[in-house]
Amino acid sequence: MEENLLNQFKQIAETENVTGCVLADSQGLCLLSTQNLRPESAGLVSAITQHAIRIDAENKNPVIYLESASRKCLIQNEGDITTAIFMSKIIHNAHT
Repeated sequence: MEENLLNQFKQIAETENVTGCVLADSQGLCLLSTQNLRPESAGLVSAITQHAIRIDAENKNPVIYLESASRKCLIQNEGDITTAIFMSKIIHNAHT
């Protein structure tokens, strides 16, 4: 299972527009993280997911979408693992 998790992590991290990825266990401890993200972010994304579940108790696996001017982040918990994927925003040229 660990090898499968590592392979899936690598595949996500190498996807176009992905700028970083972090995986946390159920306690918020970092399982895997790309080099450009701090391992401490694992606890934060895990906490965000736990709070989202409290907001909507009927939704046990919410997808949280965060967006800033330069990037976006998708966070989801499945089983004992919380995944956060950071992506660059694609800026479309209005002069086409």
